[in-house]
Amino acid sequence: MKKISVSNVNWSGGMVDAYLIVIDGVLCEEAIVIAPTLHLLEIAKNGVSKNTQKNVASDLCAYFENLQAKGIDWRLVNDNEVSSYLGKTLRLSKGLSDQSIKRNISSIKGFYKTAVDIGILESEIYLSYNYSAAPSLKHQEGVSGKPNFQLFRQYIHKDILKNLLASVKAKSPFIRERDELVLKIGYHCGLRACEITSPLNMNTKAIRKALEEARARKEYGITLPIIGKGHKLRYVDFNPEITTAIRNFIEGRRMALPEGVLICQANGRPLSESHASRVFKSAKESGLPCIKKTISNYKIDNEYMITFESAHKLVFHSLRHTYATNLVKYCYKLSLDPWVYVRDQMGHVKRETTESYIIFEANIHARDLIRTELSIEDENY
Repeated sequence: MKKISVSNVNWSGGMVDAYLIVIDGVLCEEAIVIAPTLHLLEIAKNGVSKNTQKNVASDLCAYFENLQAKGIDWRLVNDNEVSSYLGKTLRLSKGLSDQSIKRNISSIKGFYKTAVDIGILESEIYLSYNYSAAPSLKHQEGVSGKPNFQLFRQYIHKDILKNLLASVKAKSPFIRERDELVLKIGYHCGLRACEITSPLNMNTKAIRKALEEARARKEYGITLPIIGKGHKLRYVDFNPEITTAIRNFIEGRRMALPEGVLICQANGRPLSESHASRVFKSAKESGLPCIKKTISNYKIDNEYMITFESAHKLVFHSLRHTYATNLVKYCYKLSLDPWVYVRDQMGHVKRETTESYIIFEANIHARDLIRTELSIEDENY
């Protein structure tokens, strides 16, 4: 959709200069999006300035485009859907300020009032326009002791992961598969960069044993001990997808090498603890054109997408943040307690760290009850 400026429109007995909202493509009468256009004509007739008209047209164009993408009839929209649009799409995805969001609210409110006044909507729809009940995602260090992850800038959509994997540079098939596996482990298991190449973790002998035991139990995933920050031990569940990738690597291109750390040099020797970070940086820099295209072509669905500006600043640790956020969603799907499972899988020491991911996931998936509960807890913290 787009807005267009028109002059000398004969409307309600007078000539007005106004904006119309139309569907992309050939400009014709059928392309006009009637409901918001009627509102724009009304405010033009009432003498609203051209600059204000332009802002309202932009706001309604974005709103109706969002509704269209989600298949929602503007007359049947509910409070949760509008709150999600304000909080998830405008605040998180587009990064709009509170002042800009308030302007959008005013534009949408005005539209629905006009719709009732001119009779294209039978009765007023109750909408709270509440998007600010959730605690801010931009946690500042030192405020209630909460971490400053800025998760809204670090979430890696699965399509961006595909771009990264396709952009891995390699001198040999072994190195390519190994480095792709590095990124997959970060995304699917949430391991830190130093944990992936540490001689203390993911020993091939231990992995082979875990794979055999999983086969015997007719299971598709495995669990491995991981020694992380502060030499703290945790047991991480490897899902079927990453387990299959590891099995293929061990039984394929790594098979001829001596037992030892899974992610190693072509001669089997250990790699530096910064290797995973370097792989990510190289893949990101090579893949930026594809990532830009992915973001620009992104259609709103149930997954959060960062801006291209944020994509420039992604680091390997962003995979860990993404994993934790996805893990919260997984917990709700399987009726697990995220406060326990996420903490155990990630090795969190502080409750506030786990809370950050639960808040972020609640915002991007519009879990209003969770957001409200956490907001109340935050006020009493």
